[in-house]
Amino acid sequence: MPDSLTPVAPDDEPRLRRLRLLLWAWAAVWVVPFLAVSSVSWHFFPLGSRLLLGNAPGDGLDLYAAHPQLQFGPLTLLAATPLVDLPYRPGERLALLALAALGPVLLLSLRRLMTGAHRERRLLLAGLVVIPVWDEVAVHFGHLDDVLALGLGVAALHAVAARRPLLAAVLLAAAADAKPWALGFVVLLLVFRGRPLLQAIGVYAAGVVAAWLPFLLDAPATVTRLGHFTIPVAPSSALHVFGVAAIRTPPWDRPAQLLLGLGLGVLAVRRGHWPAVLLMVVAARLVLDPATYPYYTSGAVLAAAVADLLLTGTTVPVLTLVSAVTLYAVRFAPMPEVLTQPGLAWLRVTFAASAVATILLLRRPGRGGRVRDP
Repeated sequence: MPDSLTPVAPDDEPRLRRLRLLLWAWAAVWVVPFLAVSSVSWHFFPLGSRLLLGNAPGDGLDLYAAHPQLQFGPLTLLAATPLVDLPYRPGERLALLALAALGPVLLLSLRRLMTGAHRERRLLLAGLVVIPVWDEVAVHFGHLDDVLALGLGVAALHAVAARRPLLAAVLLAAAADAKPWALGFVVLLLVFRGRPLLQAIGVYAAGVVAAWLPFLLDAPATVTRLGHFTIPVAPSSALHVFGVAAIRTPPWDRPAQLLLGLGLGVLAVRRGHWPAVLLMVVAARLVLDPATYPYYTSGAVLAAAVADLLLTGTTVPVLTLVSAVTLYAVRFAPMPEVLTQPGLAWLRVTFAASAVATILLLRRPGRGGRVRDP
């Protein structure tokens, strides 16, 4: 990794233009079939925004206490608010197309952080894998909260690379305010040291508290209602691999998921592989989440692509390919004996463990490979 953002050399401009054209064309190819089976979950977001703006009992700042099934943060509610006054179908289509477009934007932004040869080729290969899976979260499910969390996480990588700890803190707080599982991204701030780190932690804490405190002050039951909300444990959840026989989310599961993500992220930062923090947090989610929705895979594949492009240096994005095959493509394959529900659970654990081991066993970067204090 460079000490700062890598500029585009004049000789690279034609290759970069071709790369952009190819990735946007590939994105257009995939968004069309996904729109035919789109927005499985989109309705939650305009609903949440209407509740936030409403005056009935359970509306306004009481909404999380009254509707704990809305498992996303206040920033997601605000992001969906401009679409509330639009007719549902046009607003939905506009939102889904915007979420789909963010996939190529995030991938192309990584070009500024990449070093070494064949950057355009590596990015193209990663994009060919990531974009179809990205449309699962962006278009098929329309999960605004996960898209915001992942997008803000990638933006925070840029802020860290540019040695801007306060901006990184704001972006990371926003990611957590969009979707609580992104709280684990905060360990990216450990790249900094001394006073910049302390200031960044203060800004991060203020950003998270400012988003959630009004709801907690207005309805103190928000904490208990959200904390006690559970979902069924899917038959293919990796929790079964660890002997969890509960039918619904165990009470220790969410805290354990956060702590595991934080711990793995700290290990990545200590090894000098801070761009892999996103992958570490997503890996913790894969192995400890009771649900196994296909859109979880979108975060895993994007995070694997970030690690491939910024850390491994391989021309072929091996981690990205493995994540897409083991977590996503197998769902469309005929189900032989090995791909029963327990088999899928083992695949999740195997991928997560392999990804974590790969990152931790990578050679430490040299002097030009880690971001230092401004």
